[in-house]
Formats: sequence, structure tokens, C-alpha cells
Amino acid sequence: MILKVSVAIAALLVATTSAFANAEFTGPQMFSPGYYINLYPDLKEQFGEKPDWVLQVSKHYREIGVKEGRSPNPLFVPEYYLERYPDLKKAFGPVNYFGVLHHWLKFGLNEGRSGSPLFDPLTYRSRNSDVTRKFRQNYAGLAQHYLQKGIAEGRDGKPDTEKVRSVQKNGQAQVEFLEPNRGQE
Repeated sequence: MILKVSVAIAALLVATTSAFANAEFTGPQMFSPGYYINLYPDLKEQFGEKPDWVLQVSKHYREIGVKEGRSPNPLFVPEYYLERYPDLKKAFGPVNYFGVLHHWLKFGLNEGRSGSPLFDPLTYRSRNSDVTRKFRQNYAGLAQHYLQKGIAEGRDGKPDTEKVRSVQKNGQAQVEFLEPNRGQE
């Protein structure tokens, strides 16, 4: 079952990150409309057929999705981030998703913290010496490489310090820890 979920997540990533690959990467705050709409069936049903769906889902994320803890891109899943780092859950509370997004953008990624079960900058760096030589400890650069080239090249960016799976609950994608290793490394 876990393998099927991992394969499905990988397929979703490859299919929906073309917006990243074809755009100038301006930082991990970049919103991926294709990823967002494909991750959430309720949004695909609501906006998928509209000609202005990109604008609609972008507006949805800014006004509603961030407050609900929805994931804007493959690099950041708010609930995952809170569960992985108890210090942040204690500081921000269990549902301050905007606060943890801001933390990850301003501090977390620069500290090498993993914001998603699909990408961990420290693991990615350790598995890819060619990328390490180029970006060293520039974790935003590592994230950029993963989105623009790493996925297409079949490079694995998942954290190897825990086992997680993505599940649907009440129509929402969520992360479950199978063998948690929570806390900052």
C-alpha cells in the first residue's frame, strides 16, 4: 500500500511541476497552481474546467487555502512541518498554518528543515554530490534544482529519517507518520 501511494505521489509530482520547470524560480514561496489543483479534488471539481482556473486557484490559496493548511507546492505541507518539528508546534500552535508557512520561508528552509514528506534539503544534498558542489548549503538553490531538474532526472528528495504516507481524509490530502522521527536533526 505504501509503495502504491509513493508511486502515485511521484507521478503527481512529475505531472504537475511543469509550472516550476518552465518558470523562473524566485524562491520556495512560489505557488504551483497545477500541483495545488491536482492535489485537492474539491478544487479540481470547482475550478478545473474554468478558463481562468490558474487565477482562481491562486486566489483560493491566498484567501482560503493557507488558512486551511493546504500545500501550495511539493516542498511545503504545513501539517507535516508542524508534526516534524515540535518546537514549531509549541510556538505556533497546531493550526497556525500561515505562521508556519512564514517561518519556513523566512527561516526553516535556510536552516535545512524539511517542509514536506516529498523533499528534505539535507537528504537531497547528501544523495547528490554534483548538486552539493554547486549549491553547498544554499537550501533554496537545492529546492530549485529539485523542482526544475531533480524530479525529471528521477532524483529522490524524500527524507530518509522517517516513513510517511499521504492519505485522503474528508477530501483533503494529509500526511501520516508511520515511524515518526520528529524534531530537528
